[in-house]
Amino acid sequence: MWPALKKDDIVFIKNVEKDELKVGDIIVYENSDSANNQTPIFTIHRIVKLNKSTIKTRGDANNIADPLVKYENVIGRALTIGDKPLRIPHLGKITSLASNLR
Repeated sequence: MWPALKKDDIVFIKNVEKDELKVGDIIVYENSDSANNQTPIFTIHRIVKLNKSTIKTRGDANNIADPLVKYENVIGRALTIGDKPLRIPHLGKITSLASNLR
């Protein structure tokens, strides 16, 4: 999600209803492949299109869109200040270090 978000950023997210989402929002969602994995896999990307039952997303630095996301897989939307996501740079390193200890 560079340049809006950078590696090791902590990003604040808020639970949202389907009708609150709009094109341009940055959302966190659980990937559909997570069902076959014991550890959930989450993605944070920007909404590029809203459909009736799915959402099309893409990372800001990506040239192609992601597989469609079901609304029920959305965890939340990034909190923003103005149009920029609320983040704390580098604090995510703690989470990365902790997950490597397992």
